[in-house]
Amino acid sequence: MSILTLTEALKHPEHLHQQWQGLLKIAKDHEFVPTLLNYGLENLSSFPLAEQRQIQAMAVQWRNRFQRMENAARCVQQVLQAHQIDAVWLKGIALAYDVYPHPWMRQMIDLDIWVDKSQIDRVLDQFMACGFRLNDQFTGNHLRSAEFAHHYTLHLPAPHPFELELHYDLIQSRRQMLNGTESAWFQQQTTTIPSPIGDLRVFTPEANLLYLAYHDIIAHDMLDVSAFDEANISLRRKYDMLRLIEKHDMNWEVVGVQAELLGWSFAVEQALQQVQRYFQVTIRNIVRGDILETRAHFNASEKKLLSKWQTFLQLPFNTKIAYLRHVLIPARQKLDWLYPEASDIIYGRLLLRHYTTFVATLWKISRHR
Repeated sequence: MSILTLTEALKHPEHLHQQWQGLLKIAKDHEFVPTLLNYGLENLSSFPLAEQRQIQAMAVQWRNRFQRMENAARCVQQVLQAHQIDAVWLKGIALAYDVYPHPWMRQMIDLDIWVDKSQIDRVLDQFMACGFRLNDQFTGNHLRSAEFAHHYTLHLPAPHPFELELHYDLIQSRRQMLNGTESAWFQQQTTTIPSPIGDLRVFTPEANLLYLAYHDIIAHDMLDVSAFDEANISLRRKYDMLRLIEKHDMNWEVVGVQAELLGWSFAVEQALQQVQRYFQVTIRNIVRGDILETRAHFNASEKKLLSKWQTFLQLPFNTKIAYLRHVLIPARQKLDWLYPEASDIIYGRLLLRHYTTFVATLWKISRHR
């Protein structure tokens, strides 16, 4: 059974009972269990008694887990309000309250907020003074001097068993952190939503879709799902975007124009294509002609780079060193220039396909320097 088996089954929930255990296993592998359970609850009478009890018991567990997460979020919200911290809630808890019919349906493992980078030292000190602790395991990875730094990870005070990701850069990228104008645009594209823990500041639907698309496609390296093992796909993130699009009257012109200004049009296009593929829905095409022309150049560049890589694999060792220096690296730089937010992933796909050979070659090169 595949992810498509699960998403196809959701279109006919009255028949979920026919393959429930298999669907449940897929949901566990793809961060989708509470969402599937709600579909099961809505069609409970179609299930055998034993599976009815299983669904009800699991739903209670997930509701209880969400209640604990909500209590943790309330703790964070209290700090924000007490110290007048202007933060934006990201991803899980914001989406749970905004676009899910029942908040517990949205599976979460932590909490995320974003604050202006200029305020991060003050905000971090205020959280620490309220009993939050830096996660020592990740502190070194999230120092602001680190290459991919974009957030701190904090343990919430007892009795909350969760972590808070305190973001000071919205995205994680070696070369493409948001500049001041781009960051200011996101700061301006916010609204408030009501919740049991108070009014939460969140992104507008258009800004949220842009952020979720970038986070899914770039931060989690999923430009082309066919190039990776489908076992690594998070169906939850695709469903987040589907719920956001279905709930809100999206201004697609804003999404398309801002995606191009940010250099994220490739990520947004890929994200929407994946949502359409997995959930068999039709989403408006926001890709204009000039972007399509760039896409053709991008696809051609990827094919050329793959061809160069295949040539590289077949060369004698001494020739490999020169080829790496004079052909592959310049090709990578050209790809960076053409589409900076995607080049890491395209290059990474090639490395994944031939990882052992590449690592062995680099080891030999380092030995012969």
